[in-house]
Amino acid sequence: MGIGEERIFSDRIVLRERVSLDDVNRFAVKRSLRKIGEFPAEPDSLKSREIMWSLDRITIMHYIEDAISGNRCVSFSGKRHERIERLESYAAHELSSWRKAEIIDSYDHAEGADELVPATLLVGIGSSNSFDEVAFSRVCRAMEDPDTAVRQAGIWATSYAAWLEYGPHLRVIAQRDPDIDRRNQAQFVLSMRYAEGDE
Repeated sequence: MGIGEERIFSDRIVLRERVSLDDVNRFAVKRSLRKIGEFPAEPDSLKSREIMWSLDRITIMHYIEDAISGNRCVSFSGKRHERIERLESYAAHELSSWRKAEIIDSYDHAEGADELVPATLLVGIGSSNSFDEVAFSRVCRAMEDPDTAVRQAGIWATSYAAWLEYGPHLRVIAQRDPDIDRRNQAQFVLSMRYAEGDE
C-alpha cells in the first residue's frame, strides 16, 4: 500500500501474562522501533493505557493495557502491508501470545461465570479485524447466557470488533434483556460502535 493511501491496522496480538512491558520494550529496540508517545489509563472513562513506538514515522506499534478485560496486546498500523505483516509476524513469534485456536479453546472449556467472563473477553479482544464466524458465535452465546455477568462480558466483547453482524444481537438485548443494566450497556455499545440506521 502506498504512502498516500489509507492507514491499515493489524489484528491485535494478545500477550500472555508472563510477558512484561520490559519484554515489549526489548522487542521494540530489537526491531528498531522508537518510543513516540504514551496515553495513561483513565479507568473512570474505560480508557486504556497505550504506548506507541514508530519505525519510520508512519509504521507504529501500539501496546494496550485494556481497561475492560485487563488483557494486554500489541498491534501495528501504517500504510505498507509488507511492513505491518513483517512486524506482526516477528511479534507473534518473539512475544509469548495467545493463538486464535487457543483463545477459542479457552472459551469452549470454561465452566461457570468465573471462567466464562474472562474467556469471553479474551475472545473479544482476540477477534480479527475481518469477520470470524467462530469468534462471533462464542460472543453471541455469551450474550445469551443466563448469568448477567457473562452477558455483560459478551456485550463488551462486541466492542473490540467493528462487525456489523453484532448489531441485531445488541439491539435485541437493548430492548429485551431482563436486566436494565444490560439493556443500558447494549445501548451504550450500539451508540459508540454503530452508525444510526445500520442494520
